[in-house]
Amino acid sequence: MSVCRVCNAVIVWSEDGDGERVPLDEHEMLDYGPGRYRIVANSVPPVVEAISEESPLRTYVDHRVLCQQPRAM
Repeated sequence: MSVCRVCNAVIVWSEDGDGERVPLDEHEMLDYGPGRYRIVANSVPPVVEAISEESPLRTYVDHRVLCQQPRAM
C-alpha cells in the first residue's frame, strides 16, 4: 500500500495475470467505465483481472484513470 504523491489517495499495488503492476485506488469503486479490475486472488500483491467497460459490476479502479497527474506516482 502507498499514497499518491499528487492527490494523496491510498493506492493498493496489484498485478494482472501478465505480471504488470496495477495501482488500484483503495477507496474508489465504479459500476461502469474503463480501467476497472476485480481481485481474483487475495495474495500479496493481489492478482486482478480487467473488467469490460460495459460490465455492470462494481469494481476497483486503476488510479491512473482517476488521478489528474498519473505519471507522478
